[in-house]
Amino acid sequence: VLQTTAADPAPAPAGSWTLEEASWSTTHGFPRTGEFFQGRLAQAATVDQPTTFWLSQSDAYDKYAIGVKASDALEYTIASRQLNRIEWLADNQDLLIGTAGAELVAKSGKADNEPLGGDVIPRVDKSTTYGSASIQPIVVGGRLIFVDRSLLQIFSQVFDFASNGYGTTEITAIADHITSPRIRLGPVAFQKRPDSRIFFVLRGGVLLTLTYFVNEKVIGFTRFVTQGAFEAVACIPQAEGKPDQVWVIVARTINGIVRRYIEVLDEEVAEVLTRPWQSL
Repeated sequence: VLQTTAADPAPAPAGSWTLEEASWSTTHGFPRTGEFFQGRLAQAATVDQPTTFWLSQSDAYDKYAIGVKASDALEYTIASRQLNRIEWLADNQDLLIGTAGAELVAKSGKADNEPLGGDVIPRVDKSTTYGSASIQPIVVGGRLIFVDRSLLQIFSQVFDFASNGYGTTEITAIADHITSPRIRLGPVAFQKRPDSRIFFVLRGGVLLTLTYFVNEKVIGFTRFVTQGAFEAVACIPQAEGKPDQVWVIVARTINGIVRRYIEVLDEEVAEVLTRPWQSL
C-alpha cells in the first residue's frame, strides 16, 4: 500500500541527480531516419542534434532511457570538424551511418563482436568520405548500395577482410551518364526475384533499373520511359513461386489533366512467357 507524507524528502547528495529534458519534441525536432539493429530501434538526426543517433533499449523499441547496463538505451553525438547531418542508418553486420560528408561505421568500444549497449561508449570510425544523399540504402548480398550527395553516383560498400575495413566502389563509373539529370529523393526498390534488380526514379520521370549480380560480374543499367513521368517505385513480394512485383506511381496527362496512377510492371504476360527462348 502506497502512503504519502507531508514531510519533505531528504535532500539528495550533490552530483547524484541530473535535470533531464526530452531530446525529441516540437521544439527540438524529431529523428529524420531510423533502422532496426541488434534488437533495438535506432533513430538519428533531429533539428537540434543533427549528428546524434539513439538506440532504444534491447527489445523495447519505445524506451530510450540511457543507463550503464548493456541492455540500456544509448545516445551518442558524432564529433566532426564539419556539421555533417546524418542522412541514413543501415544494418549490415555493423551499424553503418551515412552523413552529408562521410560514411561511418559504429561498433562497440569493447572487444570485437560485442553488441552496442548502454554500458560502453561506441566507437565510430570513418570508412569513406563521399557524402551520402538522403536516400535509404539497400543491402544486396552483404553489399550496401547507396547514393552520394550529388545524386549522380551510386556506390557499393562491402567489408574487406584484407584491410579489416569497408571498401567502396562506384557502380556508375561504367555509365556515368545514366543517372542524369539526377536521382530523385525517395524510396529505392529492390526486386529479389526473378532477378536481382534495384530501381531508382530520376528527376526527369525516368525509371532507372540496376541489374546487380556482383558474384557473376553482371552489372548493368536500363532506363524505362513511359508516356508520362515515374514518380515513385516500390517492390512487393508475392506468394511462393511467383516473382516480386514492382509497383510505380506514374503521372500521366489525360485530356489535358494531370492524373496519377498506381501501376504494376507485369513480368508474367503471355508475350514474355511464350517467347521462343523461354523453352530452350
